[in-house]
Amino acid sequence: MIIYISLILLFISCSAKWIMDTLKFHYDKSFWKNLKYQDYFNPILSWDNKYLRYIKRSKIIKWLMENPLVFLTDFYHLMQFIHLNGYMLVIALNIGSDWLSRLIIFVIIRLIYSITGLIFYKNK
Repeated sequence: MIIYISLILLFISCSAKWIMDTLKFHYDKSFWKNLKYQDYFNPILSWDNKYLRYIKRSKIIKWLMENPLVFLTDFYHLMQFIHLNGYMLVIALNIGSDWLSRLIIFVIIRLIYSITGLIFYKNK
């Protein structure tokens, strides 16, 4: 059963990766350019959703939208969230022996990813 779940997660994760690449490199020729909410789908417009839309709100909301909830700000970040978490779930499912150990492994992988992001990206 775990192998089937893993294969489905890999398919979803890989699909999200190719959608990200399409948004980034071939947006003008893509299906996404014809959708209504271009400030969410178009990477030229949507990147500032992370910053400008929430800048007048509280510091807590601004921090949340720039960090743990960034996947809500635009389509590219949503696809990135699905892509990365899909791989992390596949690893956790195949290493852990029961659901609790799989959850703990997933949380540890997420923490490692987040901490390294803080070290290498936020502290340029």
